[in-house]
Amino acid sequence: MTQFDTPASEATQSHSGISEMPEQSHPFPTTHPAHLAAIAELSNIQAPDVYTARVLELGCAAGGNIIPLSFYYPNMTLVGVDNSKTHIEKGQRIIREMGLTNVQLHCMNIADITPSLGQFDYIIVHGVYSWVPPEIQDQILRVVQENLSEHGVAFISYNVYPGWKIHEISRDAMQFHARYAETIEEQVQQGRDFMQFLNSLAPKDSMYKNMFEKEAQRAKAADSDYIAHEYFEENNLPCYFIDFINHAHANNLTYLGDSNFISMFAHEFSLDTQELLHKASNDQQLELEQYLDFIKNRSFRQTLLCHAPQVERIQRDISESKLQRICYNCEVEIEEQTNEFGATHYALPQQSRKVMQKPIQQAVLKALRANRLNFLSYEQLQTCVKNNLGLNDDTVHFDNSELNECLIQLIFTGYIPPLTQMPQLNHQQTVPSHPQVNPLAMRYALLTGQLVSSQHTSKQTRHDLVLSTLLPLLDGQHSEEELAQHLTQAVLAGHMTFIASDTQQAVSDEHFIAHEARMYTRTALEQLCREGHLISAKS
Repeated sequence: MTQFDTPASEATQSHSGISEMPEQSHPFPTTHPAHLAAIAELSNIQAPDVYTARVLELGCAAGGNIIPLSFYYPNMTLVGVDNSKTHIEKGQRIIREMGLTNVQLHCMNIADITPSLGQFDYIIVHGVYSWVPPEIQDQILRVVQENLSEHGVAFISYNVYPGWKIHEISRDAMQFHARYAETIEEQVQQGRDFMQFLNSLAPKDSMYKNMFEKEAQRAKAADSDYIAHEYFEENNLPCYFIDFINHAHANNLTYLGDSNFISMFAHEFSLDTQELLHKASNDQQLELEQYLDFIKNRSFRQTLLCHAPQVERIQRDISESKLQRICYNCEVEIEEQTNEFGATHYALPQQSRKVMQKPIQQAVLKALRANRLNFLSYEQLQTCVKNNLGLNDDTVHFDNSELNECLIQLIFTGYIPPLTQMPQLNHQQTVPSHPQVNPLAMRYALLTGQLVSSQHTSKQTRHDLVLSTLLPLLDGQHSEEELAQHLTQAVLAGHMTFIASDTQQAVSDEHFIAHEARMYTRTALEQLCREGHLISAKS
């Protein structure tokens, strides 16, 4: 029997066992309330206070997207709802063991939610809408309309056409080939194998080859739970963006924006193309974005909604008053370069090919680089820029227009993510003498294998033996040398092994082990520092 043969005994074509498959419950940065609030502010909507917000997530799984918010926002109220008893009980167990008091998870159906659950400033529905039948889609929008506070923001992600037209072919092919599989794990593996098979047979240089090559790569790289969710759920109902918006309008909700903020605009195209698109769309935002979906073959959207009366306040232009409402942090490491004359120059990563040579641009990059892991208010950034330009005297006039132009450029090229009201933490720019991570984040990592930062990004720790060994000691009480000694003892005790690169054999010499332990410790700490996990004791 080849790997493409199927068992003789038939099984059901759709497996309810998908819900039994271990689901990755982790944070999604694009759903962070501080991000949703910033996009609202840039759209001229005064968003609810993030620090004291009430947040509801529908389809929360084990709470991996909302539990970590409690580490950094102790005054936030977080409520998650999911119909999987297994997932909810897992999340509730974590909440109890951590002693968290501002997070609640409920096992219930979306259709059973009523206004009695309360009003929420931010409602998150990630990975649910396209994967439920139309009657539950109606219930999702009903809950948003009834339970969203007056000025609240809702996030709903869903699959869209035209991009999912291609993925649907893969979904149909995978489901057909794996129709006799007895478990969801078998379905996923058989589906992956079949995509590789189709790719191997597609005619070279054909449109089919181009499609299946990408689809095979996608199937190979994706996590098993993602494949199960996207390709083997009973429901996967993509729609066009404009159709989703019409559904929202029918529920007295209106379009606020997209969590991928820069995708809402045509700035990446030439001025002539922008003019053509605006003319074709009659300068209507919704029509423009539908055109952009066709141009980019978009397959996934993360839409922000608000109550319909808010539509009169929405403005898309970026003014100084809006820039003053968000905070600033660069997504990438800014390079510091020195030319042959000894002058210092700051640049975005080379692959970006973005040139920022003006003095004001250089001053902004220098300020962002010096505060790479922390978030600056508009006023703080302005002060840093003035100092970098040598304008320390308050009597010297400073024209904000060039600063604003530079910030808008960085926002629309994706280097500055829209965020506001981020946690006031003092992230370490270099590895301190006694490294420390957020105590709650450490506890959560020990329980789940995920170390979550204040920016809502996660680092897997469970299969990283070095990091998982060091993590319990990152409490600000242990020096780097003590951490290295602890790692050395773990190796000597047989809990892990160092392999020599030249012989590929286990290292047994104690002096060499100690040397390697110091190196591994330094590497792990530097990586934690770069990713914003190390904080000062006063944080």
